Parts: sequence; structure tokens; C-alpha cells
Amino acid sequence: MTVIQDAGTSSLQRRLNNIIRGEGRICLIGLGIATISFQTGYDSVVTAGFQGMPGFLAVFGYKDPSSPLGYNLPTHVQTLIQSLMTMGSLVSSLFVFLIGSHISRKTALWVACVMCIVAVSVQIASTNLNALYIGRFLLGLSNGIFTHTPRYYIVKGNYEKAAYAIRRLRNITDEDLLREEVEQMKNAHAAEQEAKGKTHFFDIFKGVDLRRTLLLYGLACSQVVTGRGFLSQFSVYFLGQAGISDPFLWVMITYIISLTGNFVASFLVRYRPRKTLLIVGLTIMAVAMFVMAIPSTVQGTSVGAGRVLVAMYIIHTWVGNATTMPCAACLSAEIPSQRLRPEMVGTSSLVIWGTAWLIAYTTPYFINPEQLNWGAKYAWVWGASCTILAVWTWAFVPETMGRSLEQIDELFKKRVPARKFRTFQVETENIDEKYSRRKLEKHEGEVRSTSIVVEPVVEVKG
Repeated sequence: MTVIQDAGTSSLQRRLNNIIRGEGRICLIGLGIATISFQTGYDSVVTAGFQGMPGFLAVFGYKDPSSPLGYNLPTHVQTLIQSLMTMGSLVSSLFVFLIGSHISRKTALWVACVMCIVAVSVQIASTNLNALYIGRFLLGLSNGIFTHTPRYYIVKGNYEKAAYAIRRLRNITDEDLLREEVEQMKNAHAAEQEAKGKTHFFDIFKGVDLRRTLLLYGLACSQVVTGRGFLSQFSVYFLGQAGISDPFLWVMITYIISLTGNFVASFLVRYRPRKTLLIVGLTIMAVAMFVMAIPSTVQGTSVGAGRVLVAMYIIHTWVGNATTMPCAACLSAEIPSQRLRPEMVGTSSLVIWGTAWLIAYTTPYFINPEQLNWGAKYAWVWGASCTILAVWTWAFVPETMGRSLEQIDELFKKRVPARKFRTFQVETENIDEKYSRRKLEKHEGEVRSTSIVVEPVVEVKG
């Protein structure tokens, strides 16, 4: 007897189909929310471009025959244009931990969008510096106001809506598994509330939570203190002062090339250890900064130094998009304690925006010809910071790839060292792995049930 199985699609195709059917809705929602961050990046690029454009400089700056651009911005104007937006984000972040437990994420996003529209309208409608400053500050406020998820409904005690949200988000049809996940979230939240009754805000700096808080702060720095901030906010001006012809064109080329890094990141973060990617990314970015600084230090402004600067700028930006930024973002979302998440996320946002404000405020004093006029030598600072962050990541950052939030909680409570995070056997089962396993078993059962049995045909000769 010969058995012919309708194998259907290959193993890889089945896996992709499971992802699309089960997680496709989450991906689309995440993509939609991620586009909100587009305005931050867009604003950084546009503002950086304006600082190198004669039309903008003629209105808000002054003529400077000694400048390669023909114009220059007063240092205090350049400082305020960039730092006020960051200051607004810093101010709004102060309130995140106060409202994070009381307002839904969806409402916060709506408030942020309205404030952003008002801020942009003010900037577009005026050529007055004071109006420009107000618009920059309001735009920063909108950036800091973002914090309906299943866990949000669990916190509010609405378990039916939590189950509905899970079913809708992940397309789970197995009611038993759905109840298991809701129950697991309820138990985790109950344990958190029991502990939280005895906790206060400053508990983020105590016990096992201190470790998580410090990790968040370090990861916050890895998103800012790498040179990306000054390159994105002052790129056109920086390249123009370095003697690069068509600086805006080169900035646009850099962003187009680095965009491919974002697409690569979606695969790297899913299939490669995040800690390893973070270390490799920071190391390459450090080398790029050092190579950027050396020719300028040795030769000063020259054609050769300019070419090296542009090449390293492209490499630095691409690597940051492909590794450092997405990995730091993933780890920052997974590491906070669930019972102290608003406080941890709020204070880490303070670190991000506080550090970003300091960079935006001080950078003009380093690169503007009115002040220190360091030019590309400023890259020495960021090469050193990238090196320090790479060593810190290797020593202290744990690997969270493949772990659920409940499993990560267990690992921190048991004080598992960072180097053992990936291999340590936890007691909490990963609900995603269980669901995938059940779907695969169900699919294999369907394949077996559709097997075709072919009986051999025996020809009788008479």
C-alpha cells in the first residue's frame, strides 16, 4: 500500500502563513502607531536642512562671507531652534508616570496628534523668531505624550474586553488558550497589585527593580549618545561648514541609503540576538566616528577629509538604523517591571529627552564658527561614547529574545546574571510558543486527515 500525503506548503511557508494570519493584525497596528514617530524624524531632517538653506538663513540668520554657506545662524538661535523641541518633550515626559496608569494609550495618542498639528501650524504661519520658538516647544510637548491594550483592560478589571482584544489582535480561535492567557495576565497583575500596595515611586531605585531601571537608562543613552542626535539635527549645517558641496543633497542620499537599514532591522531583530546586534552596531558606529575625526584633526578642512566624513556619516547612520536603534527600542519595551512600568518608562523618557536637550543645546557651541569651531573633530566625543556603551552592553545588558514579559519578570526576580538570561530555564511558559505549537499540531493533524491512500491495482488475466 502506498500513502501519498498532501503536504501543502513547505515548513517555511506554513510559518509565514501562521505569522500573517495570527500576528498580521498586530503588525499593521504597530506600523500605524510607528508612523506617528515619523513626524519626529521628519522634523529633525527638515530643521537640519533649513539651517543650511540660504532662504531660511536670510530670514533668521545673517550674511557671513567667511562661511562656505554665505550665511550663518547666531549660536543662540541655533541652540534654541533645536533644544526647545527637546525641552518640550522633557517637560511632557515629567507627567508620563503620573498619568500612565490612568489614561489609555489611545487617548494619549489623540492628545499628542492634536498638539502636533497646532505646533506645526504655528511654525508654518510665521517668520517671527518668537513664534518659531513657541511652535518648537509645543511640538516637543506632543512628542512626550504617548505611553487599548489587553494588559490595559486587565489593569482596569475588564476581562471580557481583554479577551476580545487578544482575539482581535492575534486572531486566536482556541478559546482554551485564550482563557489561559487572560488568566496568566490576571495572576501576574494580581501579584503586581499585591506588591504595589507596599511600594512607592522610589521603589524603581530599590532591589531588583534598580537593576531594570539602570538598564533602561543605559539603553536610553544608547539611542541618543552615539552621535546620531547631532548628525540628524545639524547634518546640513555640519557638512556645509566642513566644506562639502551640496550638503543637503548628501544628507538626502544618506537618508535614502540608511532607509534600507530600517528594512534590514525588521529581520535582524526577529532572528538575531539583540544584545549581540547592539554591541556590533555600537562598535561599528564608534569606528565610524573615529575615522570621521582623524582626517579633520590631521588635515583640517580638505576635499579628502570631506569625502571621508560623508562616507562615515552614511555608514554610521545606516548601522544605527539597522542595529542600535531597533535593538535598544525592543529591549527598552521588554525590560521594565510591569508593576512599575509607568514610572520606569516615564523616567527613562526623561533621560532620553534630557540628554537629547543637552546635546541640542551644546552642539552649536562646538561646531559654529562663532564659538569653538571644532567641525568634524567633534566626532571624537561620540566615538568615545559609543565605545563606552558597547562595553557596558557586553557587561550588563541581558538577552530577552524569545522571552515573554512574564518570563522576563521571573528572570529579574531570580537575579539571573545577564550572561545566563538566554539559557536559564524558567517556570513560566511562553504563551506565544504554546499557541504556535498548538497551531502547528492542528495543521499537521489536518494534513494527516487528508492523506490519500492508494491501493495497488492488480490486473487479473484470464
